[in-house]
Amino acid sequence: AGGVDEPRRRPVDDLDEDLVEAIKKALDDDDSSGDSDWDNVEVEIDNDETTVRFEYDGDDYDVTVDSTDEDDVIDEIADEIGEDSDDLNDDFLDEVKEKLEDALNDAEDDESESDAEDAIDDARDAIESAEEAIDDADGDTDEAEDLLDEANDLLDEAEDAFDNEDWNEAEDLADEAKDKAEEAEDAL
Repeated sequence: AGGVDEPRRRPVDDLDEDLVEAIKKALDDDDSSGDSDWDNVEVEIDNDETTVRFEYDGDDYDVTVDSTDEDDVIDEIADEIGEDSDDLNDDFLDEVKEKLEDALNDAEDDESESDAEDAIDDARDAIESAEEAIDDADGDTDEAEDLLDEANDLLDEAEDAFDNEDWNEAEDLADEAKDKAEEAEDAL
């Protein structure tokens, strides 16, 4: 008389099957995301070899893989830790993927810079060779000198592009400069 009604509790069997599945999935996802502690992820790439250094669950790891493929790297990390890759901490995996992408971009930039530098050196050598050939030539050198002027202009543009870190443009212009210098020498 006058008491408060107890809330009616429904047995689990009466819950909607979709709700039960959603709860189970959420619990599974929480477990699979891993509660592992991790820190200090570093990724380096050298000649298509990837090295990943990191701390995971209090241990330091240094993993080297003869690949830059994301799946290969993650599989090797999981093997080193002794877990299935699906059981690794999701945030840790995201960090590894992000650092790997950054390292790949840096490696690509380094290679492009090196290629551009080599092309500029080749253009300088070709121009120097054409200048020597013009100096040693007997007869009319007007066409060769005009071509050599074009080669020098292209080389200046290539060096400007290089200074602006536009490696692909620098390489293309340097290749054109080399071609013009070779045309100049052939015109003698």
